[in-house]
Amino acid sequence: MGRTARRRGGLALLAAAAVLPVAIAAVPGSGSAVEVTAGANSTAATATARTRFVLPAGALRLSTARLDAGAGQQVTFTVELTRRAVADGTLELTLPRVWLARAPASGLAYATVPRGGDGSGRRAEVRREGRVVRFAFRRALRRDSARFTVTDNGIPASTYRVAFRWREAGRGGTRGTASVAVVAGTRPRR
Repeated sequence: MGRTARRRGGLALLAAAAVLPVAIAAVPGSGSAVEVTAGANSTAATATARTRFVLPAGALRLSTARLDAGAGQQVTFTVELTRRAVADGTLELTLPRVWLARAPASGLAYATVPRGGDGSGRRAEVRREGRVVRFAFRRALRRDSARFTVTDNGIPASTYRVAFRWREAGRGGTRGTASVAVVAGTRPRR
């Protein structure tokens, strides 16, 4: 390969990088990166993000990390214990502010965000106060789980960060951030 061909190849690579911007952002406390790509015709970023996060006593799972804006899709946050016994553990999840807001023009809620979720039994409980969702486990056993579901009613297209923190016996613990991308869809032409 000659010098001219290499230069052209290098210039083509630079031109491609300019057309398709890609940003890599570290997700604090999760040991991973989130790749956010903005396409030429999209109005929002599309995220390729993790859907499983390891906790000291189990795992946090997201049913999806991508929603089509306004399609009525759901994202479910599930905590399942993998340790034999958890005397007193809590996962606190902080929802994005806009998910609890209302559209200024119509007054409709951007999302359906319930006050509580579902636990696998008496040992697991899910409650929401404002933006904070608490998954509480008391005298819990392996495979006990709890889940909380948010339904998109028209969340504005963007990539949202959902911070979480696992605490056990009142002591601070593992922190991390999950990402959920709400992607604007394309409408068919008439």
